Amino acid sequence: MTRPTCLVITASGWVSAMADEHRAEASSLYLFGYYTGSSVVGALVGLPFSRSGWAGASLFVGALVVLAALIAAWLVAVTRRTQAAATPGAS
Repeated sequence: MTRPTCLVITASGWVSAMADEHRAEASSLYLFGYYTGSSVVGALVGLPFSRSGWAGASLFVGALVVLAALIAAWLVAVTRRTQAAATPGAS
């Protein structure tokens, strides 16, 4: 089994373990998003690759990584604010 496949299986198991209810639905939604996203990005990366070769494809993927990091940071901040607001006595 290749490393990316192991990561997908591990993440899929983690998603269902973290779900309080509807574990099968949570896992299937994760896998749907994973494979849909990889298909769409795989198709879209062909556009910069066809115009600029590997440099264009690398810049495209790098931009996606930066975007993912920004979204993750935003989600962490929102989660922390929500948890602090829900905690009694939090300021």
